[in-house]
Amino acid sequence: MVIECAAIAGIILIMTIIFWRKHRIQWVWATLPLMLVPLAYCVMFAIVQGIFGIEISNIAGVIVLIAAVGISCVWLGLVSNGFKNKKTRVSYIVVANTFNMALAAILSCNIISA
Repeated sequence: MVIECAAIAGIILIMTIIFWRKHRIQWVWATLPLMLVPLAYCVMFAIVQGIFGIEISNIAGVIVLIAAVGISCVWLGLVSNGFKNKKTRVSYIVVANTFNMALAAILSCNIISA
């Protein structure tokens, strides 16, 4: 799942670069929190476990993902204050948090089943 998370983070990074080049700074900050959960998984398993050889327990892996979702939720809430329209703000928060929670649930199930 490390490759899949790296691909997700890469796609979101490309979206962020596109928004930055189009001078949509609000949307740059709005897409960055979506990278937190897949990057946390990549760092946890590719770098910490793969390169450094430190064994990560299942509980520690799930806790890191839950912490990443929590940080991302707070970040999404702060970024949403920049949207002028309330419908845009609510839609952004719901969709982005659903994405983060669904991805974290899938990754947690993968960690526990391994």
